[in-house]
Amino acid sequence: MGAAAPCGLDPQGVLAKLAQAGNALWRADSLARQAVCSVVASGHALLDAQLPGAGWPLGGLCDILQEPGCHHEWQLLLPALAAAQKGAASGDTPVAASPHPAWVALIGAPYTPFGPGLAARGLDVTRLLWVQAQTSAERLWAAEQALRCTDVAAVLVWLGQVQTAALRRLHLGAYTHAKLLFALRPASARYSACPALLRLLLLPEPACAPQHTEPAASAGLAVMNLTTDAPLQATWGGAAQVLRVELLKRRGPPLDHALDLPVHRPDHAMDRVAA
Repeated sequence: MGAAAPCGLDPQGVLAKLAQAGNALWRADSLARQAVCSVVASGHALLDAQLPGAGWPLGGLCDILQEPGCHHEWQLLLPALAAAQKGAASGDTPVAASPHPAWVALIGAPYTPFGPGLAARGLDVTRLLWVQAQTSAERLWAAEQALRCTDVAAVLVWLGQVQTAALRRLHLGAYTHAKLLFALRPASARYSACPALLRLLLLPEPACAPQHTEPAASAGLAVMNLTTDAPLQATWGGAAQVLRVELLKRRGPPLDHALDLPVHRPDHAMDRVAA
């Protein structure tokens, strides 16, 4: 005979009432169709179908992991960043209230962004801020400041192994100010605790491998240098036309297979040398 319910509650009655909540109720064995905040579509239909709310959360940390030497974040994120600059989001919170395109902040990007390549994919490079910060402390601080800026729609911060508490601060900042926030980190971080709403591992096909380096050009981007280190170098990457994504964490059941996202042939948006 089963134990009596505490306080005289009827478990079946409680479950029946919860079932009437519709989209406000999320069952852990199913994908949350309604996100906890507004979202910006990723621009990849296969990925959106597996994300809560069908897009990147506008108000939470997204942890993007990949192997050293691979830099395929632009293939994944460019469509959403271009949309965020224009204020395209689903939900109650607009991305940008200004009539001008919103800013996208790049904190500690490893190579100089190639303006023409980014512009060709729809990003307004006149509203792109590249912050040259070398240490983790500098990058975390700069990212927190960028999240507080009204005119900033999205923040990308390149980090190594950092404490969970630091990631939690960034996550809270994105939530408080309703921003897109992406942390770009090494694949080895997948085994560390992380408060991110989403965690993705990028596995490009074929495998990428750096080949050679050349001096890079900023192509007129707004640059803020927090250090006096030597100029950065740009690396030519691989030529994957399919980006394989493993979804490590989401508000829903584990995804038992990787997603092969069709992507544009790399235009070296991050690492191409201006002719």
